[in-house]
Amino acid sequence: DHGVQVKGYFAWSFADDFEFIDGYTIGFGLVQVNRSSGFSRKGKRSASWFSEFLADKWADPKVYFKRLRIA
Repeated sequence: DHGVQVKGYFAWSFADDFEFIDGYTIGFGLVQVNRSSGFSRKGKRSASWFSEFLADKWADPKVYFKRLRIA
């Protein structure tokens, strides 16, 4: 829509990972890992968006991320 040619996109992490200061309290991954119930996994809205992005269906991020703020 804005004439920008996107060549790639990088997710910070596939699954929630350990951060040195915050431990496992902050989830950066595309998949949420529940450490209290046998490490079950659930895809986040970002995973749905990324899936459509990879399928070249360009998903509007505002549909998936209500609080998205681009600075």
